Amino acid sequence: MKSRGLSLVGLLVALALFSVVTGSIYGLLTPPQRGYHVQTPHVELSENVSNALTVLSSEIRELDANDPVGGDIVSRTASSVTYRAVRNLYFVCQPPDPVTGQIVVAQDSWHGLRPIDPVRDWVLVLQENDPDTRQDDLWLRTDLAGVSMGTACPGSAPSLTLTVTNIMPTGAGLTGVAEGAPLRGFELVELLLDQDDDGEWWLALRQFDKPTGYWNPVEKLLGPLTSSGLHLTYSDHTGSVGADADEVASISIVMTGQSAEPVFGYTESVEPLTSQMLTRAALKNSRR
Repeated sequence: MKSRGLSLVGLLVALALFSVVTGSIYGLLTPPQRGYHVQTPHVELSENVSNALTVLSSEIRELDANDPVGGDIVSRTASSVTYRAVRNLYFVCQPPDPVTGQIVVAQDSWHGLRPIDPVRDWVLVLQENDPDTRQDDLWLRTDLAGVSMGTACPGSAPSLTLTVTNIMPTGAGLTGVAEGAPLRGFELVELLLDQDDDGEWWLALRQFDKPTGYWNPVEKLLGPLTSSGLHLTYSDHTGSVGADADEVASISIVMTGQSAEPVFGYTESVEPLTSQMLTRAALKNSRR
């Protein structure tokens, strides 16, 4: 019997069937592959926005709007807040000298983000006055003129001697600041939504430079965000929005992040992913 080769018609039929089968397989595989390419940046984006909210919330919860010598919130907008940020905590190890304005604190028992810095920090120290009542306790706010190391704490323990000036409220002095009193160093910072030179938006921070009296350059913290990626709403203890700075009891934060690169998703469009989260942070010592 003579064998016959594959005819042209048979070859075209075979190619057509092969195209249908491979097309079907591709259609089954493509959605999971696209889902994988979408899911990875989506997880990273969600983590990024969550971290940004954590940073901002932790800063807000340390603020006190009801301080008699002026609340910690200096200025505020819907996309920025300027405030006094506590960076360290020390404890007074001997009664201060009201004449020289010197406060001695234990050097080895400090807590916080970083050690106290006379170039960046101001000081809050608790004036106890009458130890039998809380009604006369007061946080004194002072300028920090200098810091020197020594062994002036009891038992010649390591110490820092802080020289403070411009004590607020005026006339209070250092009398009534007892051994063991907490002392907190703080700096003036602004958290804001900032656009960089490439047109991307970030949660950013800038610090006030005491020696020059000007703000340092903006530093990017987390992002990128959308152009409306940070929205702050200020409420008083009744929940009313638009409170004055010294009446703020809580701040609602809405953060909207954006993926760094466009993503080819389930549809044919290629665009950045976005993720939005919100939280509400209460200020300390606020009535609520």
